[in-house]
Amino acid sequence: MALATDCNPGSSPLTSLLLAMNMGATLFRDDRCRMPRRCDAEGARALGILGETRYARGGKWCDLAIWDIERLPS
Repeated sequence: MALATDCNPGSSPLTSLLLAMNMGATLFRDDRCRMPRRCDAEGARALGILGETRYARGGKWCDLAIWDIERLPS
């Protein structure tokens, strides 16, 4: 399962990746520790670019956001 956002007012007004991860964990009862992978590696697989990108692997390119948080929201 890949998770993402796609902000467009007609069919997908979701702009928060944190909300998408929360919904993935809550609605699909998936482990919340898997959510970053669901947004990254599984998204790349869905786009057919997993060979060029990969979550937490050296030698691959990525777009990265780092948040200064104490812990994952529950």
